[in-house]
Formats: sequence, C-alpha cells, structure tokens
Amino acid sequence: MNPDSYDPMLESLKYQLEILKTELESIDKTVARIDEITQTIKNWAIVTWAGVISLAVGQPELRKYIMITALLPLIFWYMDGYWRHLQRRSTFRAIKIREFLNDERLQKSFAQKKLVGFLIYDPIGHQYKDLPEYKKYIAARRTLNFAEVRNFYLGLIIISVILGVVFFYI
Repeated sequence: MNPDSYDPMLESLKYQLEILKTELESIDKTVARIDEITQTIKNWAIVTWAGVISLAVGQPELRKYIMITALLPLIFWYMDGYWRHLQRRSTFRAIKIREFLNDERLQKSFAQKKLVGFLIYDPIGHQYKDLPEYKKYIAARRTLNFAEVRNFYLGLIIISVILGVVFFYI
C-alpha cells in the first residue's frame, strides 16, 4: 500500500463493512442453529407424544385419560414458538442489513467514507426493540401461528382428542 494513498476514513469504512459481513455470517449461523433446535423439539414432541399414547393404549385403565396427551403438543408448540421468536430477531436484523445494502445509505456511506444511518454489529436487532414493526415481526403469536408449526402440533392435538373420544366410549 502506498503511504500517500492511505485514507483512514476509507479504511474505517472498509473495516465496518467487513464487520457487517461478519454479522451476516453470524446471523446465518444463528438461524441455522435455531432451525436445528426447532427440528429437535419436533422430534422430541413426536417421540414423547407417541410414547405416552402407546403407554395409555397398552394399559386399559389409562385409556380414559388419553385425551390429556393433547397437552404434550401444546407444551412443545410453545417451546418451538419461543425459539422461532428468538430466530426472528436475527432475521429482522438481516432484513435491515439487506435494506441498507440496497438503498442510498450505502452510496452515501462511500461518499462520506463512513457508515451513514446504520449501526454495525447488532445480530439480534436490539436497536429496533421499540419499533412497532419489530415487535410485530417477532411477536410470539406470529411465531406460534406459522402454518408449518401450527399444522404439525394441531395435528397431534387432534389425534389425541379423537383417540380420547374413541377410547372414552369403548
């Protein structure tokens, strides 16, 4: 590097953009890790629910309580929703990074040789916590109501209720 061409402001901007790149990589890893956690929760939900159903069906005196097994998917549904809520914080931040990289703030940043209108390294989007848009995006009600999550757990609950009704009248 030519010492005459060294520009500390430009080097600072390059460093900040590198941190932003690192933040995106961190967010991607977080999202992937939480996807694994939610898959594990679903696996445990099925194993636990099926095990309790099998135990209840195998014991005639427990069959009348089989409807209670509908509570198990509810518990796992809540845990799954909680982890998805945490995941959504990071995905919201990734959306904000994408917006920054694709709007005029990036060009202004190069012109001014510093980041304009954007904070770096906030992988969970803490700076957005008071924004209604952020609150709505990460809301637990939303995460619990994702179709793939809702349908999975409601399916288990419905099966428990049907089995409960069937065994109650047998």
